[in-house]
Amino acid sequence: MLLLFTVILMTLPAAVLALHFIARLRCLNAPDTAGDGRRRAAVPAPSGPERYRPMLRLLSQDDLALVGKNSVLAAKLRRERIAIFRDYLRCITKDYGRLLGSIRELMVASTEDRPELAGALYKYQFSFAVAVCRIELSLQLYRMGVGTVDCSGLVLALDQLRARALVLTPVS
Repeated sequence: MLLLFTVILMTLPAAVLALHFIARLRCLNAPDTAGDGRRRAAVPAPSGPERYRPMLRLLSQDDLALVGKNSVLAAKLRRERIAIFRDYLRCITKDYGRLLGSIRELMVASTEDRPELAGALYKYQFSFAVAVCRIELSLQLYRMGVGTVDCSGLVLALDQLRARALVLTPVS
C-alpha cells in the first residue's frame, strides 16, 4: 500500500508537468484568429527584443532591496511584479507562436521544399516550450522568495526566430 502511495505521489507531479508542457506546445500552434473566429491575414513580425527588455529586469533583486526588511511590502511588490511578468510571458509566447505560424505559411507558399526548416521549427518550438515551463517553475519559486527568474533565453529565442523569418520573407 505504501509503495502504491509513493508511486502515485511521484507520478502526479510528473503528469501535471507533462500536461503543462503540452499546453505550452499547443499554445504555440494555435492559429492567430480574429475575434469572430476567422483566420487573420499574414501576421506582421512583432517588434524586436526591445519590447521585452523591461521583462529582463522586472524581477530584479535590486528592487526588493529597496523595500528593506518590510516583508509585507516585499510580498506585495513581488506579487505585483509577478503579475506584470506573466503578462509579458503571455505576450512573448503569442509573438513567438505568430512568428512560427508566419514561417509555416511562408513554407507552404514556397515553391521550394524545405524539410530541414520544418525540423528546425519543431526544435525551436520544443525548446521554447521547455524554456517557458522552466521559467514558470522559477516564477513559482520566486513567489515563495527563493531564487530569481532569468528570461533572457526567451527574448533571445524570439529575436533569433524573428531574424529567421525576415530572411525567409519575400521582398515585395
